[in-house]
Amino acid sequence: GYDDGTFKPNNSVTRAQFAVFFARTLDSSFKPNSRSNPASKGETFVVETTDWLYGYQKYEIELVETITDGSLAWDMIKNANMFNDEASEGKKYVLAKFRVKALDLQVEPLQVRGVLIDAVSKTGTVYSEFSFVVVPEPVLSTDLYIDGEYEGWASFMVNENDEPLLVWERGSETELWFKMN
Repeated sequence: GYDDGTFKPNNSVTRAQFAVFFARTLDSSFKPNSRSNPASKGETFVVETTDWLYGYQKYEIELVETITDGSLAWDMIKNANMFNDEASEGKKYVLAKFRVKALDLQVEPLQVRGVLIDAVSKTGTVYSEFSFVVVPEPVLSTDLYIDGEYEGWASFMVNENDEPLLVWERGSETELWFKMN
């Protein structure tokens, strides 16, 4: 695709374009976003997809802020609800704030939920221990109509010595990887 989001199938392909295409086919580290090449905070992605249930969806997503210091994340979680449980032994909480904006939707609204994000350890293991805590406001959970925009927090319980990657809609065609630092 071109920078303006279009495809020009009748244009000639340059040697450089073909080299990039071929490299991305052979090695995922050359892909613009992958586990080996995750996005940084502040990097905005425009996602376009067509789903059998929701039809055409186009939205922006960006990781805007992270808290990887376990004690700071715990203070924020504890302040959100005094009945939240501390992280298990050898674990810590981390927080991530995402921004999502609905650009074009065939079926409204776009459902945005923190549970669409997984934390993956440095060694490649998906953290399956879901943290049942009240997350600081605003929580990443809303429905967006066209032009609606929202920022919210999601929480994850991870190993104390880990700074995991975050993955939006893991395993889907709209999968996006983000680094927390």
